[in-house]
Amino acid sequence: MRAITVIDPGHGGTVDIGRSTPYGVRGPNGLLEKDVTLALARRVAERMGTSLCLTRYGDVNLSLADRARLSRDLESPVFLSIHTNGGARGAHGSEAWVHSNAGPASIALAEDVRGELARIGIADHGVRRGDLAVLRSSQHAAGCAACLIEVEHLDHEDGARRLGNPRQFDAVADALARGLERHLGRPRLGTHRPHSFGWTRGLADAPDLTDFPTNIFVVIPDADASTVPREIRKSDLDKLQNAWHCMMRSKGLTLEGSDDHQRDFRVLLRGGLSDSPMIRDLFQEIACDETHPLTMHVGRKQSRIFVDAFQFDPTQVDPRTGSTAAAVHQAGHHVIDLDDFDQMPRVSGNPRNNMMLMHQNLVHALREARQGLLGDAFPVAHERAIDDENAFRQEQGQRGSLDHFQPVQLGTDMRWDFLDGGAVGFFETWHLSADFESITSIDYSP
Repeated sequence: MRAITVIDPGHGGTVDIGRSTPYGVRGPNGLLEKDVTLALARRVAERMGTSLCLTRYGDVNLSLADRARLSRDLESPVFLSIHTNGGARGAHGSEAWVHSNAGPASIALAEDVRGELARIGIADHGVRRGDLAVLRSSQHAAGCAACLIEVEHLDHEDGARRLGNPRQFDAVADALARGLERHLGRPRLGTHRPHSFGWTRGLADAPDLTDFPTNIFVVIPDADASTVPREIRKSDLDKLQNAWHCMMRSKGLTLEGSDDHQRDFRVLLRGGLSDSPMIRDLFQEIACDETHPLTMHVGRKQSRIFVDAFQFDPTQVDPRTGSTAAAVHQAGHHVIDLDDFDQMPRVSGNPRNNMMLMHQNLVHALREARQGLLGDAFPVAHERAIDDENAFRQEQGQRGSLDHFQPVQLGTDMRWDFLDGGAVGFFETWHLSADFESITSIDYSP
């Protein structure tokens, strides 16, 4: 039997099942522990793929014995129960728990997971021992590493705010996945993976897939058609991995900025690649085209930059040929302000599926840069980018579309009008800083 990691989202349902209570902690922002733990477990499962199983996939409650029994039946090497904390007045941060009689494997798992949470800024309250029924070694397969992690204090304002913020929530899920990957002995997420992926030139020339979203895609046979965005044909995955390698080797796409900012941009990009086949196609179009190289300057609080800005110089000398011919060499520079992207939601659901999404703006930036590299004047490149935004919205099931004359400037506010049925159906307003360099907040029409 293949080794399966078991993730146990704490609580669930509406009634007590034995000693397992349904709701758990309630945050001051209305978040329920049972919902947070399930959402975190699902995100971790997305990142780690089919080698992971959840004790529950919906809003149901299970007894502590049933939660552990799944681990024993699967002979799982790892069992991680996810919870949020409460009750300690004024406290916030993470706690890792192992059983009173826990062996070295369980302690090592607790250390790996809490260490990754500490890396993203969550206060670390160490590893604690207790007679937790769900962690008893007799309930699991021999040698199973069993740990319960309290990721944050949901009843503390800072903890609730962290778990209610989509970007920070994703960071918590990533940290849990990295801790599991470390414990299981696989390469950590976000590190170099020297796999061959069909390359035949030796390990030194293997593709650099640093931060590539390996565990997010569902790979299907080339003869099949994808039915959801994360399904990808094996041949298309190979092409996408090659494009990522081209970026990491600064071929068609070069990243400039601090190591942290480059990593943050790759996190933004990999989210777009996992969510959108359209972004995958656009990224591949750019990343390996050495004839039209793009330099992406990534950072935070970029001076004189609002979201993004593109410029190119067709007269720049091509260092390889000494030519200034635009047909031979278009030197492009695009600047991304990651702080502005952080203000935008990654997903939106009913009843507000009209919101402008984070990756919609990534589509705009990439397309505008691409068209500029190919020689289009700004108005043409901008209109093409708006068209791609609308195509992305349709792909993602978003309501409404933008015309070519967006946005509307209103003092230090910027309003985006979305057409629905030929007329403006709704809008959103970006409130800007006094220097017009950053988004301070976003309001949405009903």
